[in-house]
Amino acid sequence: MAVDTRKFLDAGYQKLGKVADAGTSDQEWHGAIRIQTLDRRALYAITTNHGGLFSATEVKAAKAEVASIEARASRAANPRGTDAAGAAKATITVLDGAGPEEKASLDWAQKRAAAQVQYQGLAKERHQGRAAVSVETDNPVVNHFVKAYGEAEKAKRYAQDGASIRVEDMPSWSKGVSLWKSLHEPQAKVLGHL
Repeated sequence: MAVDTRKFLDAGYQKLGKVADAGTSDQEWHGAIRIQTLDRRALYAITTNHGGLFSATEVKAAKAEVASIEARASRAANPRGTDAAGAAKATITVLDGAGPEEKASLDWAQKRAAAQVQYQGLAKERHQGRAAVSVETDNPVVNHFVKAYGEAEKAKRYAQDGASIRVEDMPSWSKGVSLWKSLHEPQAKVLGHL
């Protein structure tokens, strides 16, 4: 995936008559290089600099494209700015459309949990007395993080200084991080020895 993505970018630079990404403008990223045509897996390979194949400028451009995908989905779901729950649901849909490499990242699990909690809170407000669309996942790491948000809310109700309560300090957050490490670190060690 990363090697093919590298070839794709190099072909774009060749169209521009450039070497690498020196001085590449936003217009060139979307015109000649056509970064917007890459799928999520290819963009993720760039954003994580998989294999050390990508420059800081390429990483930045890919991160901007991923953010743009999420923003477009949110705007499409909430064009008038009156359906924040719909926008949050669209973010979840975009995150759920990520490739397996991205879904295996701790960052993805944290974003997915935050989006789920946001959607559930907004949907509860908007649809009082009715069930909202289920956005739950079978990802156990995400589920620990979602539970941690509930623990943080409960702790804030009983704390003198609720602002000092951080979701990252909750027991379920630690369990989620530990579970993620147990699931993914052994693979990283094995891959490192190949």
